[in-house]
Amino acid sequence: MSLSQKGDKFKGVFGNADPLSIRKILPDKVTLEVKGKKIGITHPFCGGPERFIKARVKREFKDSDVDAIVFGHTHEPEIIEANKILLINPGKGYLEKNSFGTPTSFAILTVTETLQAEIINIAL
Repeated sequence: MSLSQKGDKFKGVFGNADPLSIRKILPDKVTLEVKGKKIGITHPFCGGPERFIKARVKREFKDSDVDAIVFGHTHEPEIIEANKILLINPGKGYLEKNSFGTPTSFAILTVTETLQAEIINIAL
């Protein structure tokens, strides 16, 4: 089954390294609601300097009243709260033995009455 056939079963965004074929079927950002919590997802394709990424992704969702934002681009795993918004960068989502920076990682976001996130590092 192709990505475009999955419909509502898959929610995702394109990133700066994705080819045009992916950019045609995925948005640059998406907002979804889980158990009454609004979650924004983006991978700023024009990124910019790392020190501005968090401010940029918050601006992307300023009119969406989100409770959390999951974002990429910097490959640096991080979970912080800023102005009552949980910011989650899952890190580097690919396996490569000789890659730069931090280990491969992903994030788990648990949604109940509250939001709890954790980073899981994958050892090669």
